[in-house]
Amino acid sequence: MHPLLTSELPAKRASKGQQAGALAEANLATPDGAITILLIDTIKHAFSGSDTIKPRTLAEALKQPDTDKWVAATLAEIKAHIQNGTWELTQLPPGKRAISSQWVFKIKWMPEGLIDKYKGRVVAQGFSQVPGIHYNEVFALTACMAAMRAIIAIAAAEDLELESIDISMAFLNGDIDVEIYMKIPEGLEVEGEPQPSKDPKRWVVHLLKGLYGIKQGPRIWALKLHSVLMTIGFK
Repeated sequence: MHPLLTSELPAKRASKGQQAGALAEANLATPDGAITILLIDTIKHAFSGSDTIKPRTLAEALKQPDTDKWVAATLAEIKAHIQNGTWELTQLPPGKRAISSQWVFKIKWMPEGLIDKYKGRVVAQGFSQVPGIHYNEVFALTACMAAMRAIIAIAAAEDLELESIDISMAFLNGDIDVEIYMKIPEGLEVEGEPQPSKDPKRWVVHLLKGLYGIKQGPRIWALKLHSVLMTIGFK
């Protein structure tokens, strides 16, 4: 017993590393074998999409059993860029260097373990951008969690309703702030007969809007969102 205390100290509690986990406690609290079914169901749900391989390139996507789904996702992505005016086809100016891009494919799953949709994205390889040439500032403000909690608390206290929105392809709305040229994405090519004054090897796309993967993507999107909110009356 400690000399300054009149009672015994409480027993030392086992560290987290020595404590039985929640799964072990559940196993002890249920009949033998009852937890096994739960584990099997959980693992089956977690790996329900393991038989659907996500391709790493467009060429791999065209070899998959579900090729039609990946092709539809690819065409939807290209259509979105055309409608958005993300880039324009041009010849690479002398002394300029074009960054590369790649396709990123992903399957979106529903909580039930079923496939929601196939997604394909053209992503710029931002790691090849050169500071001072392909981008300048990259900082972008993010939401302050303290402010978010304050808004939720006020809404709860005043019995208000909160609404949230999801902006589709948000990064594609930002206006590009420097001159960036990118190699033509895989699967696209220049149609028509070669022109005598044009070098077929120098066809690239000139970025006009933001694109996933570029260093300044978050910043130019934040600036665009701020300007639009100010225009419609937010301060």
